[in-house]
Amino acid sequence: TSNSTTLAKKFESRGCQVYSLSSLNSLFTKIVPLLKGSKVVICDNYFPILGGIDFCKETKILQIWHANGAIKTFGLEANYAKNASDKNKDRYRQVYKKITDIVVSSSKMADIFKSSYKIDPNILKFGYPLTDYYLNEGTKMKMLKVKETIKKKIILYAPTYREHSHNYIDLGYLSSNISGDSLLLVHPHPSDNVLKEQLKVYPSIMTHLNNFSLQETLFLTDVLITDYSSIPFEYSLANPEGNIVFFCPDLDNYQKEVGLQTDFIMSEEYEIFENIEDVVEIINKNENTTLNHFNLIWNEYANGKAIKQLIEWIEVTYEI
Repeated sequence: TSNSTTLAKKFESRGCQVYSLSSLNSLFTKIVPLLKGSKVVICDNYFPILGGIDFCKETKILQIWHANGAIKTFGLEANYAKNASDKNKDRYRQVYKKITDIVVSSSKMADIFKSSYKIDPNILKFGYPLTDYYLNEGTKMKMLKVKETIKKKIILYAPTYREHSHNYIDLGYLSSNISGDSLLLVHPHPSDNVLKEQLKVYPSIMTHLNNFSLQETLFLTDVLITDYSSIPFEYSLANPEGNIVFFCPDLDNYQKEVGLQTDFIMSEEYEIFENIEDVVEIINKNENTTLNHFNLIWNEYANGKAIKQLIEWIEVTYEI
């Protein structure tokens, strides 16, 4: 798709054949025949095209998804699906029924997938592939050395994408009231134009630290402020001694419009804050925290060998 153009070019540069789903000619003359004749199809999202293809019995449709945990509801549990017409609900089911195997980082996420897709797939307990990055010893040592040179407490605000963007956070209040030994970073979602415009009013607030990627920045972050994003599930691996602050001023509306996992709302594992004053207060307390229990719940299968295990499973399954 157009959203994956940059990534597609990287694969193309490595010799991979790349086709665009945006081209109808490419879709019907190349992509559909290629998928239909494949032994393994790996997906990281919902692809409607899968529902209309009559796959061979031995074909495996793997869902690796794009997050190793879930705060929002998705699949047939999402509010948009619950409110959809019977025809559309059936269309969703046809896609989910094609999935044979799902790669997960935890038994909790496996249960969420089963409930969300209304299927009983084979569960591959390899860990979410992208978690390998955070468990790589070389990467950890490199970022630990960088962190030792930073004298400030790094506070990262990274909210989720909202289809109806609103100015929910007072960046002026946040930046003015956090303790003087803190450095505030704000990472807007690429499509969040409202937050990007707000940042123009506060040029002193940084969006990047020394050109580090978001993944690298998570190793350096002492406090993550977020809401319904999947970033916490990666951050907890990058910095198990860090602190996650859930700032959800639109909690009720988001629950009605999008839908949230029941465990997120009811959990005693963390507190959800709905006003910025409470967020600042909890940040300035400087309490010692640990995300070890959080990782036991969401990253129990993550061991740094997810990609290796997935490749080996494919090779053994098809005797490659």
